[in-house]
Amino acid sequence: MNNVPKIYFFTGASGAGKTAFLEAMTKEYDSNKAAFLHFDSIGVPSDQEMIKQYGSGTAWQKAMTFAWVKKMLTEYSDKKLIFFEGQTNLLFIKESCAKYNLANYKIIFLHCENKVRHLRLTEMRNQPELINNEMDNWANYLMNQAIEQNALVLDTTNKTMPELVKWYKSNLEL
Repeated sequence: MNNVPKIYFFTGASGAGKTAFLEAMTKEYDSNKAAFLHFDSIGVPSDQEMIKQYGSGTAWQKAMTFAWVKKMLTEYSDKKLIFFEGQTNLLFIKESCAKYNLANYKIIFLHCENKVRHLRLTEMRNQPELINNEMDNWANYLMNQAIEQNALVLDTTNKTMPELVKWYKSNLEL
């Protein structure tokens, strides 16, 4: 692990704009220098399977966050930048980075108003089943966690993808 890339973790609830933002970023960076990773690309088992294998969905999410960080450091050390998106607990990110002595990272929490997130989930993603109290509570929990952890909060409510990319390039780019 001599070559440690700068890792950006983009987290937030479903519909906050994480995946769309990463897709826009792929147009800005050479894939030889940057990796674009999606938490859910590992496959998300059913709640029953998570409980059977890990004891709970939370324990599964924590284990997978640790596995992702290890994978980034072992399989993507040839990259300058790693962009990672997923709706994971911010503390799991911090704990996994501490375990692997990773200091070269930043957590960015993407957030938007519930009505906008609901609209995105319905019209853009065709996933109205994700519009429920549980997801709204999860969004609020993650927002509170981001504030407590002094994570950078990026409100995507009224921003276009080009505006978000411009914001990134002017505020975070190395």
